[in-house]
Amino acid sequence: MKKKELRFIYNSEKQRDREGYGLITALDKHVINDLDISKNTMTETQLAELAENLKVPIDDLFDPHAEKYTDEIKTLSDADKLTMLRADMSLLKTPVIVRENGSAIVLKSPFDLHPIDLEIDGSKDDKF
Repeated sequence: MKKKELRFIYNSEKQRDREGYGLITALDKHVINDLDISKNTMTETQLAELAENLKVPIDDLFDPHAEKYTDEIKTLSDADKLTMLRADMSLLKTPVIVRENGSAIVLKSPFDLHPIDLEIDGSKDDKF
């Protein structure tokens, strides 16, 4: 079986994201390309592409539970929102999985990872 690549965007400073990282690295039918946003940043272009892959507006990239999040962010232009996210990646909603085909999903729970590796006889879970 051919291995597939998954991009896992997470924040290692969040307990739930670390749990998701532990689970995704256990998937044996996929190559994991991880990005820890507490140690690395994304460009505005990459963030805009992430929103497009998630099929959400830029506003939905923000974690409303982040310590520095305020409702005033919604009043900014999309370009300013992307600049703000790049400058403070802790505002990004995580963890996110991006598949090889570009489809993406924000995980609500690390346990949402379980169906990914359950491919039987060529059938697969197309949740993403």
